[in-house]
Amino acid sequence: ALALMGHGFLPFADDVIVIDPETLSPRTFGRAFHVDAVTRALVDGLRHAPQWDDDGLPPGHLLPSRWAEGHVPVRAVFFPTLHPGETPAATRLSIWEATATLLPFSATLGSLPRVALRFASRLTASASCYALASGELEATADFVSAEMARMSRDDHAAR
Repeated sequence: ALALMGHGFLPFADDVIVIDPETLSPRTFGRAFHVDAVTRALVDGLRHAPQWDDDGLPPGHLLPSRWAEGHVPVRAVFFPTLHPGETPAATRLSIWEATATLLPFSATLGSLPRVALRFASRLTASASCYALASGELEATADFVSAEMARMSRDDHAAR
């Protein structure tokens, strides 16, 4: 997320994303990112390092300078798996594969499994879902940014 922010992506949240169950749009949940020293050094060394504020925050916390606003539909979901040294690649998942991959991340699954399943299947049916083989951080951020730009061009051309 931090590497993509350097490419102009605006975050809705950090490690928890709240998605409106009716519109399937993420809701902004602005709070400080927790970033350890190793991650901060890695992200600060990127060609497109994000801008953030750490004035007055506890050590290891960073606040993005801007947050996403409004409601936008989720167009793509990437499920990353780290593959050090490999070239980043994305494999399109079927609705069923994506739903099975997404469900374990649902906070609703344990208490309301029907709701979680219905939501996950709707989300994966409306967004392109990919298994992302994530290599080196900068190359992966470049890859995802290019994929999102391609999807945007394809959407525009389809209209």
